[in-house]
Amino acid sequence: MSNLRMERDAALVDLRKMTGGAIKQAVVAHQMAINESAVSKLERKRLVDASVSKVKQYIEAIGGELEITIKMPDGQMLQIG
Repeated sequence: MSNLRMERDAALVDLRKMTGGAIKQAVVAHQMAINESAVSKLERKRLVDASVSKVKQYIEAIGGELEITIKMPDGQMLQIG
């Protein structure tokens, strides 16, 4: 397993492309119970501009898992997900 860091301006479509094209928009739409145009609109958003719940749904639709790490001012790390 490799660890990659995505840039702040990365879009959700970049995550789907990481699957090597194996997962199509239609599959994502079906998994999220939305239409393909809604997936397209969501994919054009930068990761930082999309809601966490939508990002979570999208990542799960492409077979991934969302984990969030929070670094507190005292250095304590909290993991959600």
